[in-house]
Amino acid sequence: MRYVVVFVALLLAVAGASAHKCVPNKNNCEKCNPSRSKCLSCYDQYSVNRKGQCVECKVPGDLGWTCVKCKGDKPSFCLECNDWEGEQPTGVYATHSGRCKYCPDKHCDSCDSISGKCRECRRGFGLVHGKCKKCGDEECISCNKNANKCTLCYSGNMVNKAGKCVKCADPSCVSCPKDPKVCTECPWVKPVGGKCPPNPHADAPAFKPQSPSMLRPASASRLTGGGSADGDAVPAESGLTAATQGTVGTAGTAGTAGTAGAAEPSGGTGAASPSFGPPGGSGGKCCTNCGTANTSSWRKDPQNGSTLCSACGQYKKMNGTDRPVKLRQRQAAQDEQPRVCTNCAITETSNWRRHPLTREMLCNACGNYLKLHGVMRPLVTAQSEGGY
Repeated sequence: MRYVVVFVALLLAVAGASAHKCVPNKNNCEKCNPSRSKCLSCYDQYSVNRKGQCVECKVPGDLGWTCVKCKGDKPSFCLECNDWEGEQPTGVYATHSGRCKYCPDKHCDSCDSISGKCRECRRGFGLVHGKCKKCGDEECISCNKNANKCTLCYSGNMVNKAGKCVKCADPSCVSCPKDPKVCTECPWVKPVGGKCPPNPHADAPAFKPQSPSMLRPASASRLTGGGSADGDAVPAESGLTAATQGTVGTAGTAGTAGTAGAAEPSGGTGAASPSFGPPGGSGGKCCTNCGTANTSSWRKDPQNGSTLCSACGQYKKMNGTDRPVKLRQRQAAQDEQPRVCTNCAITETSNWRRHPLTREMLCNACGNYLKLHGVMRPLVTAQSEGGY
């Protein structure tokens, strides 16, 4: 009888250890310790407490939802704020009191925690002696150190030696980095003799920028101001032309879903996804995670094969978890305003995003493509995925 009691006790101990075993990508945990007894790091908007568990950041105030890192044993105290979706009029930062506030400089896109010192300005402005100054050239995206000397221009322009933006001779040209008469990149196919051939997809709706601030869609519109959308160095062939390797593009926040891993895959114990029935349109298709019938492309859940919209599919691909409910709720409130993707021109998408440099609106597919590849999504890809 004594052996039976000992055996049962051992079974209960093993079961208890298994119940508390740390598993990456579950319960909002990003990385576990070697023994899998506790979590070492959590996804954004969650932090590790003393028990090695991920707790959600719950910071008070209108900008509390922008908190991406807080104290594990005091989730109301924020350590880092970030407006991933680019919906705020200026950047945000964590104050000494643990709250999220706007950057002191209204033209600042990213500033340091505690001090609020600006480290990156928004499009059309340059960081000059610690302050954001408006660039003298309207075709200029960035003019760091000298407001009268551009370091990065919008696509379809080149930066000359004087730091001025000069338009490419061919109006269809995306990039002419060395000579305005010699195009090195076209929106549809490779240039021939330094010029863009006629559009082979002439039956598709033409992309017509509404303002000079919009980027031209391209097959490889890489940023040459010092980084890609992910903050990595990129080649000099670019849809955005730069005179020198500056600091633009280091923020790397475009195309992100806002928070990473705030829910977990099927079978976990995190936030549960609501149940949705088939919509009236979209051929009966709807996303099994968020319920939307409007998306630029449909995807399959790698775990169970269920149908996902582009936003939920890309989120799961990048984070290994279901797209959080709170992101979907926040997006639903934003969907009431009419919007259009500045790259593929669609007006319906499951999630809207911002370009990291221009702050222009992008559909979920184009925003995620920019984040994953560091280039704007090609028109041909948009057509094949139903992006029009």
